[in-house]
Amino acid sequence: LSPARVLESCARAGGFKYAASVRLGPGGNMVTQSLRLNYPQTLARRPVITQLIRKFDVTVNILQAQMTLDEAWLEIALSAEQAEFDRALDWLKQEGITVVPVG
Repeated sequence: LSPARVLESCARAGGFKYAASVRLGPGGNMVTQSLRLNYPQTLARRPVITQLIRKFDVTVNILQAQMTLDEAWLEIALSAEQAEFDRALDWLKQEGITVVPVG
């Protein structure tokens, strides 16, 4: 097994709380990264994740979330080809979401 596959297997089995990996996909490098998305309250009711998935060729796994009157955040695992991953992160930031790598 490659190191990326071992890391993915351990993460799925609960061996790591967060994992990041790079593996070769059909078009290049595939990236998976755990991220914390901090929302301004003005975006808390907007379907940002749905829009993200529709606009970009990404896979999103929601790991944790909290939406209250004081704060709104999600922890996700985002997977995509490197270029698409970067475009998706840029879009999130342009929408006013603070993106913080986790782990």
